[in-house]
Formats: sequence, C-alpha cells, structure tokens
Amino acid sequence: MKEQLITFETAKLAKEKGFDIPIQHTVNKQNLVYSEYSKDLVKMIDTNVVDNWNDPKFIEICSAPTQSLLQKWLREVHKINLVPDCMWIKGGYECTGYDLNNENKEIISLTKYGKYPTYEEALEAGLQEALKLIS
Repeated sequence: MKEQLITFETAKLAKEKGFDIPIQHTVNKQNLVYSEYSKDLVKMIDTNVVDNWNDPKFIEICSAPTQSLLQKWLREVHKINLVPDCMWIKGGYECTGYDLNNENKEIISLTKYGKYPTYEEALEAGLQEALKLIS
C-alpha cells in the first residue's frame, strides 16, 4: 500500500498557512506528481537542488506531503484533530475536526456536505476545511 499524497489545492492551502516541512514529493496545478514533470524538474528533485518546494518563489508547484503528515502537522502545530470515520448506515465516510485547545470542541463537520466514498476523500476534505480555519 502507498500513502495518499495531498492534492494541489490542499498543498497550496497548506503552503499559504505555513506548512514548511521539507518534502521531496511535489504537486502542480494539474495534480501531477514530480515523476510526471519535465526531465529538468525531475533532475532538480533527484539531485536535491531543491529541498523545500514551499518557498514562495515556487508559484505553481508545492510540496506534497502525505495526508497523514499534514494531519499530524495540523494536530501538533495548530491543535486541530481530524477524525475520518465510516458511516455504515449512510454507506460512506465523513470527517470531523476538533479544537484541542478548546476541550475538543467540534469545529468541522463534513457530514452535512454529503458523504465521501473513501476514507481518503473524507480526510482530504477535512484537511482543506481545517486549513481554511487557520488565520
């Protein structure tokens, strides 16, 4: 199994909100991972010319952490705990976010927006909503 990388939309939000952990995996607007880029860009990545794609000078490319790494960053740095869960009765997944600084107060509920067919889609939606809450 392979861990799910975040989408460009989520990566861009994370970059705007201060995610700065150096990651070799990158994503662009077309949600292409680095191996699908031009040979020059792949060479830059493979030779470690760039170790942090979250530098503001990179506009159409961002570091692409795994969903679980971004989830951990949100929990440890911003005290937002995301919990994707299976809704057997509804036949899909949901994601709830809790504020760890405020007695685990629920701050995100993605059940009202509809169900998600996979755990990863629910988590991705939760990651985006959590990032939007950061000022």
